[in-house]
Amino acid sequence: MAGPYPVIRVQSFMSRKEKSSLPRKRGPFRAAPQVTLSDEWRAWIVENIVRGASREELLETLVEADIAPNLAKKEIDAILTSPALPGCKTLQSKVERVELVLELFRTMATCGVNPAKIERRDNIEASEFFDKYYGAMRPVIFTGMLRDWPALGTWSPEYFATRFGHVNIEVVAGRNVDPLCDRNLDRFKQTMTMDEYCRLVRSRGTTNDIYLVSNNCAFEKPELAELLTDLTPSPEIFDVPVRPGMASLWFGPGGTLTPLHHDISNILICQFYGRKRFKLLPPFSAALLHRAEGFYAPLDWKEIVAREEQAVSMTTVDLAAGEALFLPAGYWHEVEALEPSIHVSMLGFRRPNYLARYRPGFVEP
Repeated sequence: MAGPYPVIRVQSFMSRKEKSSLPRKRGPFRAAPQVTLSDEWRAWIVENIVRGASREELLETLVEADIAPNLAKKEIDAILTSPALPGCKTLQSKVERVELVLELFRTMATCGVNPAKIERRDNIEASEFFDKYYGAMRPVIFTGMLRDWPALGTWSPEYFATRFGHVNIEVVAGRNVDPLCDRNLDRFKQTMTMDEYCRLVRSRGTTNDIYLVSNNCAFEKPELAELLTDLTPSPEIFDVPVRPGMASLWFGPGGTLTPLHHDISNILICQFYGRKRFKLLPPFSAALLHRAEGFYAPLDWKEIVAREEQAVSMTTVDLAAGEALFLPAGYWHEVEALEPSIHVSMLGFRRPNYLARYRPGFVEP
């Protein structure tokens, strides 16, 4: 929030816990007497006015901060009579309406018998998938969808080393030195042969230091393109045959961790080797929505969620080889490999699937 103090007037969409957390004492912010008002204070006045604070409440707070009453009155009245203020109020009313919709979703999401549970299905017809899960933004795990895909039961570190060992691939190495390595990916890219990488995966044990990730674009290499023929999704759900750009390869040792983030496309995560653990939070998780850093949650997201959003439960699911997780666009997810793991992220759904504008973490305050 702008200004040195929190806003005075809070809206009905704020939780009781949020309201009670607003400080009553403003002593730590007390400043020396002022002869002019800073831009920070002016922005604070505007924000409080559009949120419904009265002139008297604003004046009281400014005077408590040792701002001369005459100066405080002058600045408040100048903003109250500014021709720009109605525009600010219009924008605030739009924000409040959107916040109310999000609060509705947050409230109703807690009303089920087991609201955090992710359903497991063997397989599904395309019409039911798009109606019940894709269109409803509802995660689901399919335990039998990959049953007949050639990749299942074939792909492994040993198979990759034997069949493609001579191929030069790009991987991410040295990840442990930077907790933000996934955001600074270009600093850690290295080239090695598939055989060299497979030997590292087998020898390094549990580690997050090396990983072949989506942005390494393995399927775009002509020498690996034949791997795409091992992906045989339903033509009623996906565009087929699968082409580079419609699928991404993730391959690494146990211990690899992709930090909590969201994507702007719907994804089918197809696990072909090993197991991975997913921690999921819905897009309307306010504690993350308002603190997003690009596509990522802040590093202290667990503390933030525990403190501010008890009502929205985090879901943890394990994905075994042969299972597929449908992950809707915008869903927050953290991914940890429990053992050496290979999975493919599928994007080529037969429905619109690129929500380019969904970038809350890029909105300037």
